[in-house]
Amino acid sequence: MRRPFIYFPLENHFEQNLVVAKRLARHRAGQRLLYPQTSPERLAEAVYGQLGREANWPEIPSDGAQQAAKLINLSVN
Repeated sequence: MRRPFIYFPLENHFEQNLVVAKRLARHRAGQRLLYPQTSPERLAEAVYGQLGREANWPEIPSDGAQQAAKLINLSVN
């Protein structure tokens, strides 16, 4: 949706804490907060910091299933 966002990865969830977090950091997308370390004041600061911010990360392709279907079709024919 190309909107700035804040996210809370699930605690002790390998993929969300490593794989997803690294990908979002690479794209400079989203602000990561850790639930146990986030006070109401910290959350308010983070929300305020996102207001009016432009989405400056590159567009992420959303046609992966279509591309996979094309490759499968080529290999079958």
